[in-house]
Amino acid sequence: MSSNYVVLLLGSNKNNPRNNIINALGKIDDIVGKIVKKSKIIETKAIEFDSINNFCNIAIGIKCDLSPIKLLKELKLIELNMGRY
Repeated sequence: MSSNYVVLLLGSNKNNPRNNIINALGKIDDIVGKIVKKSKIIETKAIEFDSINNFCNIAIGIKCDLSPIKLLKELKLIELNMGRY
């Protein structure tokens, strides 16, 4: 089976956004593929609308053996298990 390099962009603005990102990174590394690169977590205020929550975003590079469809299914399952609906 071939290994793919995939770039993912993660973001959160609910509850504790930084903690959500850190938890998601652990789940991705455990379930989806090895994280081989990552940017710093960037925290910003909402743009073009009012929100009391700041946004946290990060870019990561992973190595995985999953097909694009299987990768999407696994990522959606992680989101669901973390409370995104």
